[in-house]
Amino acid sequence: MVMNGFMGTLYSICEWIMRLAYVNILWICFTFLGLIVFGFGPSTAALFAVTRKWVQGEHEIPVFKTFWSEYKNEFLRANILGVLLLVVGFILWADFRILNTQDTGSWGIFIQYFLIVATFIYLTMTLFFFPVFVHYDLKLFQYLKQTLLIAISRPGEILMMIAGSLVVLLVMQQFMGLIPFFFGSVLAFVVMWCANRAFRKIEEKAQALREREAEAEAEPE
Repeated sequence: MVMNGFMGTLYSICEWIMRLAYVNILWICFTFLGLIVFGFGPSTAALFAVTRKWVQGEHEIPVFKTFWSEYKNEFLRANILGVLLLVVGFILWADFRILNTQDTGSWGIFIQYFLIVATFIYLTMTLFFFPVFVHYDLKLFQYLKQTLLIAISRPGEILMMIAGSLVVLLVMQQFMGLIPFFFGSVLAFVVMWCANRAFRKIEEKAQALREREAEAEAEPE
């Protein structure tokens, strides 16, 4: 049944609310299914795989089938890379803690600035990691390299991600009851939308470069 006007808009809004709530509940359940530590990475990858399809216009996908397929197929890789990111994050946190308890003099200022820059790069990589993971088909550790390159080359999308994430966090802070139903899914949708914009721009530039190279090769000497 096709609805137009106000009722059509209301129906579409309700449909999106149900989609986001459903995939958020799946994300939580499958995170616990993997005992949190081993469930968070693949469950988050599955969440981004679903939101990626939505962002790209595939609104009628079978949500559970898509989620489960990504979860089981990427369970090992998502855990390896997810644990690696957690370890790096822990090391940065531990370094800050140690620095705050030691009198390192002038060297302390240099180290502090270095850690701030390293933490910012780490956070931007973390924002882009799962979108890159579900968008590209790469070898295991190439995901980290690709994530870093994209994060550095697309500062505009990084700022959009940060701003969008802050808005989501502020809203959830004001309405705590929404967290079990919308926190992960809405945050993933916002981040994936920004990342997809970055991917599209990069692919457009790469296509334009290939076309110029093809034209240059076709020109007579």
